[in-house]
Amino acid sequence: PSGLFAEGGQIAVSADGTTWVPVPGIDADGFAPTCGWLDASPYATVPGLEPTDFTRPIDPAITAASMIGQEWSAVRAMYDGSGGGAGIDLASLGLSSIRFVRVRVPIGAMQSAEIDGFSDVAPANPQGDLDGNGSIDGADLGILLSAFGTAEPAADLDGNGSVDGGDLGALLAAWS
Repeated sequence: PSGLFAEGGQIAVSADGTTWVPVPGIDADGFAPTCGWLDASPYATVPGLEPTDFTRPIDPAITAASMIGQEWSAVRAMYDGSGGGAGIDLASLGLSSIRFVRVRVPIGAMQSAEIDGFSDVAPANPQGDLDGNGSIDGADLGILLSAFGTAEPAADLDGNGSVDGGDLGALLAAWS
């Protein structure tokens, strides 16, 4: 049987080092284990030469269940170049920024969480941001119109296999 090995670790974050906000439902050493190299397997005897990007988030739609039973190459493809790790959305905690992260393991725990590091990742680009600049604007409209009538997956915002009026409508509805 396959599964995900996790060792827990309760996370709390703080803007000032005094007032701590617990992060519910996310373990420090749990889902999305870190992946340091694009060109080395987890048990390689030599380090890779091509590092992953720890400032690139994993797609939030990926779940532990979608990884279980997958070959290493499939899991690495799911990471899409990301270095992995536990993702925390500060806005969901009512915070706009933090300076400190604390990880605790309960007294008497049988494991200890291993933490490789912490990173401030860029937010995922909104759907329709075809040029990756963080906003949906005229440049994205130009990209979509140049792909109109094709099957270009990057511009097929509604996923129907064709860049068409539905994609144009989705882009205009998300206009920044």
